[in-house]
Amino acid sequence: MVQVDLQYTYHHPFELLVMTYNSRFPTHKRIPVLLENFIKSVSYDHEKTEVVVTRRVKVDLEAPYWLKRLFGIYHFYLEQTLTYNAKERWMSTVTKSLSYSSYITINETVTWREHPENKNWTFFDETACMEILSHFIGFEKIIEGFISKSYTSNFDNARKLDLDFIREVGDRPVIGVLQSCEEMIRRTLRVQGADQFLQIIDFSKNFSFEIQLPETS
Repeated sequence: MVQVDLQYTYHHPFELLVMTYNSRFPTHKRIPVLLENFIKSVSYDHEKTEVVVTRRVKVDLEAPYWLKRLFGIYHFYLEQTLTYNAKERWMSTVTKSLSYSSYITINETVTWREHPENKNWTFFDETACMEILSHFIGFEKIIEGFISKSYTSNFDNARKLDLDFIREVGDRPVIGVLQSCEEMIRRTLRVQGADQFLQIIDFSKNFSFEIQLPETS
């Protein structure tokens, strides 16, 4: 079993972090590991100013090619629930594995929130637990080693990438959490061919919808 607990402080306001995070979806050329991103459901609570987006994500398996070929696993699917709270200034993602559950289980929680020491900073916290199951007899320790090293490396690279994204959007006016969410949701729905749901999105009132996604491949 691999367990991680990592923190980071961005010396940037929460709204800018939300804006830069949302800018990478549905996919982005600088994140090639993210192969596909489909929204499954969206709901909005007007009183709480809270948006919940559930999506299915297809990602590349970051492992040596020989290991991918040995087990015939080249990519896998995750379900991710994003929650944005504009009033209280926090955002979270809860991610779990959907495919190959008999081989590996992944559970991850990430939060961004206003830093307790400075309202113009953002505190980032990531916890994850990954368990390799018995189908990898004889390879468990090797795979766990790859995952542990990859997780730490990806954490460092992701923070650098975040700062690059912040610099890229730095010349643009910082927009509010709800506007940033709306832009990301509309952009993703258009890419996945779900334009019929665009008219439901109205942040002046409560709304929700669910989308029937195609089968995974």
